[in-house]
Amino acid sequence: MQEPQKSPRATKSNLLKKQAAYRKGLQAELKAEMLLRQAGWQILERRYKTKQGEIDLIAEQDQTIVFVEVKARRGVDDGLYAITQRSQRRIANAAREWVSHHNDVVGKTLRFDAVILPKYGEAQHFPNLFEAEIF
Repeated sequence: MQEPQKSPRATKSNLLKKQAAYRKGLQAELKAEMLLRQAGWQILERRYKTKQGEIDLIAEQDQTIVFVEVKARRGVDDGLYAITQRSQRRIANAAREWVSHHNDVVGKTLRFDAVILPKYGEAQHFPNLFEAEIF
């Protein structure tokens, strides 16, 4: 049995939604990057992609490297709940890959943070949001 064809309008609508979500994500990541920079963090990577997953931002300060997940949501709680166990696994897998290409991380503290950007209010940085084995 043949699948019903989608109307061109529905496909265009979905594409527009995806483009809007992509732009919203980029804007959120730029705001998160500014927040981290103002707090003294040096940004090492943006949108680090692997087959296992993606890390929005990787930053370093002193002897600490953070893998940062950025969420723009209606409220802070919504952003925190959006970082599911599955997404944590994907972020950790991508972090493992990143670490495998950077020998200079030996002896540094590695952690997983989040920056949540609520619709109303200021962005919030959540250090050490979750833990995962890297080595």
